[in-house]
This record gives sequence, structure tokens and C-alpha cells, in this order.
Amino acid sequence: MWKTGKVLAVLMALVYLASIAVFQSSPVKAQAKTLVVPDDYPTIASAIGNASDGDTIAVRSGNYQENAFYTNKSLSVIGEGYETTIINLASPSHEVVIDILGHTATFYDPAMTVNATNFALSGLTIRSNGGNVAINGNGTQVTANKIETTFTMTGSYLYVARNYFSNTGFSANYSRISENFITGGVGLTGEYTIFSLNNITNGAPSIQANNCLITDNTVSNAPYAIFPLYGDNNIFSNNLIDNLSIGLWVSGSNNTVIKNQITHCGIALQPSKNNTYYGNNIANNLWGVDTTGSLLNPDGNVSVFYNNNMENNRYQVNTLFSSQQDYFDNNKVGNYWSDYQGVDSNADGIGDTPYVIDANRLDRYPLMHAVDLSAIPNLIPHWAVAPNVQLISPSDTVYYSSDVALNILTNKQPLWVSYSLDGQKNVTINGNITLTNLEIGTHQITVYASDLYHNIGVSTTVSFTIRPSAFMTIIPIAIVAIVCSAISLLLYRRCCKAANLSK
Repeated sequence: MWKTGKVLAVLMALVYLASIAVFQSSPVKAQAKTLVVPDDYPTIASAIGNASDGDTIAVRSGNYQENAFYTNKSLSVIGEGYETTIINLASPSHEVVIDILGHTATFYDPAMTVNATNFALSGLTIRSNGGNVAINGNGTQVTANKIETTFTMTGSYLYVARNYFSNTGFSANYSRISENFITGGVGLTGEYTIFSLNNITNGAPSIQANNCLITDNTVSNAPYAIFPLYGDNNIFSNNLIDNLSIGLWVSGSNNTVIKNQITHCGIALQPSKNNTYYGNNIANNLWGVDTTGSLLNPDGNVSVFYNNNMENNRYQVNTLFSSQQDYFDNNKVGNYWSDYQGVDSNADGIGDTPYVIDANRLDRYPLMHAVDLSAIPNLIPHWAVAPNVQLISPSDTVYYSSDVALNILTNKQPLWVSYSLDGQKNVTINGNITLTNLEIGTHQITVYASDLYHNIGVSTTVSFTIRPSAFMTIIPIAIVAIVCSAISLLLYRRCCKAANLSK
């Protein structure tokens, strides 16, 4: 009797297993812990002291008085918003005698120093009594903060966006610095970095970099400031520069200056040879172009300065210093000069006579009409273009399985990849995976990929259908039928045995 009961229990378990899905979800990794200030710890420094790499310090709204601190941990320090989460850092100060008369100056130790990779800072206002804030390390992300003291960052693969800074500097490789509001000066060194969509007032950038994209920035209201661009192979495009002493001072080789607006400056552009300038609007400056000490186009056939609009500058070109023979054209087309008085008898858009600047400088092919800058294509280096994302599988077809491979192809190494299934929240993945437990019916999937610069590429959205297969239907039914037959046979044998015993 006991053996029969045991067999029945096993068979009933088989029936149960046959009636449920056999697919198992992937295990979920344990999450790093979150330490809340002031709930768990009264200060940010104490929370950092008790945190481990990968942890998050969540800082609630409030006004915090903190001593200067240092960390080498890979943490995320996240406030509830810079408007309401304010950190006041007190740095030790030192009085130092600076001359023989006994005059002193006050120097402050750093207020906050981070030497760690993958550190994140967001949603905070940070103030200090004089000490600076410095974050050093690769993979750092600083977003949506207001930092009211000198701030510096050093590293590769940095992402700095939507912050308010005053007097800041970056030594950044393979990084993106975008959409920040900066008061005062800003310095940038490094290579392969995107510096874009920043609004800079009361100071000018100083850029000494190679192979960078400097684009769509606004620099204004710094009448005593000079904006220097040093380095090689940079693209300087679509920037608005207004009310500087020198709008742009270019030094180096193979830089391209294109589609910029430079207005209301003492000198709009101080160019140098071996660089290209085209499609710029240089207007309403004291001097439009100052070529002192540099010949733009001495050979007359090098594409250096052309297709620019020179409009209403008090002096279009600085002629205070003598020059050798120099041409403001590329031997085919020149620039638009608002004070050009020539005619175009053959209506080819180029004046019949040169635009004479002085005895040794002229534009041989002056344009009759202003250049439409919007018609000039933007120039973006290949490394700054968003990834191309191809969804290899699933495709627009019918699948007779609830498991479907998700295979993705990108044209560059992604920083992260995620997908959205049926309009749900994005799920981040690490490489190709298998989508499991898909319900019967039609689904839609879209894949996203970000590169190191946080440019996001998007695949086409693919619709696919899941239908039950004959195998998926028959096997559970067959198992149930077998089990039921076995149970019936056992019950029959028990009944026979009971009948024999009763005789």
C-alpha cells in the first residue's frame, strides 16, 4: 500500500510539472547597497566612510555642513536636486607670508578630492569656503550639479552634462562635455573629446587639444577675454561667439573652422596658415580678420579662407602691418564682403573685379551674395557619430517557440545596449541574449546602443509573432495522457486486488 501511494505521488508531481511552463528566468544579481543621508548616516563623509565600491550615497534635500573629504571609492553620490540639496564644504586654510614686507595670503586645502574610476556625482549644489573640488579617474559622470567653487576633472571616458560651473577645467580624453552653464574661464586639454552645447559667459574657453569636436557652444559677454584654440585636427563648428576681445585665435595645423557666428568682438578671427576657414559669419566687429604674422594663402591655390560672410565690420581686415602677397580665396571662390562695390556682368555669382584689401592682400573671386550657412553640411568626425544599430534577430516573421534569440550588430563598440519590448521600460543587456517566456501573439522590439560619448543609436522597430507549435501542444498532452493511463492502471490493479481479497 505504501509503495502504491509513493508511485501515485510521483505521478501527480509529473502532472503538475507538465501543467506549468518549463522556462526559468535568469538569476538576478544582488544590488549594491544604498546609504541614505541623513537617514542612515548624518553626513556625506560618514556615509562615504562606510560605503564600498559600487554603492550609492543618496542625499536627501537639505543644507549640509561638511568638512573637506577625500575618497578613492567608486561610488555614486546622488542628491535630490541641486536646488534643494546643498553641501557646504569647509577646507583648512593657511596664512602664508608672500613678501619681505610681511604681507600674507590665504591658501585653502582642497574641499573635495576624488581619485576613483566610475565615480558619479549628481543633483547637488557644492560650495566651499575657498577650497577647490577635483575629481580624477576614468569613467566619471558629473551631471545636473551646481558647483560654486573651482572645479577640475581629469581622466578618460568622462561624461559631464547639464551642470552649472564657475572657473572650471578639464583634462579629458574620449569624453563628452555638453550642455553646461559656465561662468568665468574654462580650460580643456586632451584628445577625441566632444565639447558641445555649453553656454559660457564672463570668460572664454582656452582649448589646447587634438582631434576634438568643439561645436554648438555660446561664448559671450567677456570683452577682455581671448578665445584661443591650440592643437591639431580639431573641428570648430556652429559656435556663437559674441563680445570678446579676440573671438577666436587659432594656432596649430589641420583645424577646420566652419559655420561659426563671430560678432561684436575687438578682433573676430585671428587665423593661422595650415588651417581651413569656411562658411563663417563674421559681422559687426571692430576688425573682422587679423592675419598679422601669418599668410593665409601665399600660393593662391590652397583652400584656406573662403565662403565666409564679412559683414559690417569697421575694418574687414587688419592692414596695420605689412604683408607679402596673400589671397582670401581658394583660386575658385572667395568670400562675401558687405562693402564690395563691384558688379557681376555674367551673373555667375562672382564679382568681375577683385576685392582689394590693400596692395598685397585681395580676394580675387568675391561673392555677390551672402553665403547661406544653413546650406553647408555639418562636419562631424566619424568617431563622434552615433552607433549604427542593426537588429539581426528577431525579424519580421513567425516563431513557433516562446524562446527567441536577440542578436544585435553595431558598427562600433557600445558603452551599453538595451532593448524595449512592447513599449515597456528599457532593459540593459550585455551582448546577445535569448528572450524567454514570450507570450503567444505579436510583439514589437526596439534596440538602443550608446557609444563612449553618449551618442545613442536606435534600431528600426521590428514586429514578430509567437505561435504555439505542434510539439509545444502535443508533448504536455502526451505526458498527461501517459500519467492518467498509469494512474488508471494502478487503480484497476488495486480494485482487482481488493476483489480477490474479499473472496
